[in-house]
Amino acid sequence: MENVREELDRLIRQRNVGYSAVSRLLNRNPAYIQQFIKRGSPRKLDDEDRRILAQFFGVDEQVLGGPALPVRDGLVEVPILNVDASAGFGAIAESETAHTRFGFDERWLGKLTRAKSASLSIIHVHGESMEPTLRDGDEVLVDASDQGSRLRDGIYVLRVDDALVVKRVTIQPGGRQITISSDNTAYPTWTDVERASIHVVGRVIWFGRSVCSAAIRSLQIALGGGPRSLPLDAAIDHAAAGFADPLAETAAEARTAPYCVTRAGRGYHRRL
Repeated sequence: MENVREELDRLIRQRNVGYSAVSRLLNRNPAYIQQFIKRGSPRKLDDEDRRILAQFFGVDEQVLGGPALPVRDGLVEVPILNVDASAGFGAIAESETAHTRFGFDERWLGKLTRAKSASLSIIHVHGESMEPTLRDGDEVLVDASDQGSRLRDGIYVLRVDDALVVKRVTIQPGGRQITISSDNTAYPTWTDVERASIHVVGRVIWFGRSVCSAAIRSLQIALGGGPRSLPLDAAIDHAAAGFADPLAETAAEARTAPYCVTRAGRGYHRRL
């Protein structure tokens, strides 16, 4: 339970809100949260308070003492949040509740990250500012524990006012300031940003995308010389390999394909 109090305290400081403001969010007396964190009273958060706080801070309830995410048949269930992280100018984060879950093999996930499952969530990418690395419609796995003092160069989900954005973060010499940029050079870059002024939601450690049928058909033609000369499964494998440089124009077609398919778990995914 001490870890819960420390984590809640960290979330409050990171969000730059006060104890009394969070208490009012719960319709409690102004000293309620401070007493919980500093004095250990009440001993634990009740279910409704925990649900409200988890939604407000954009974390899983397990972080705040809720039940552990189940491991079923060797799969760790990670929530897919009902919110977009804009790879553009910002998506309003109106509802950050899980609308479904995605199962990761426990051993595979352990090789990807040492983070506890409660710190992980999946959100959708909206917009094109992070292309070619991330595309509109991609799903990214976010590690909420990988931030704060652990902040380093990489791709992160940031909260700006009421919007979530996914951007590349670069630590400047001295470590007190950062550069926030987009991989798409058509979008602006912010330099000399004070680290303390930014609310980092978490680090993007993996992404996945569906394979679009229009791109597959084009790949069949490009790789085999005709629409029937390359089997569909082989075309999917080439697509999932990341679209080799000679087929870059074909890869671009995937962004405008009218129909997308996910075939029995066949899709493109990559560790970041």
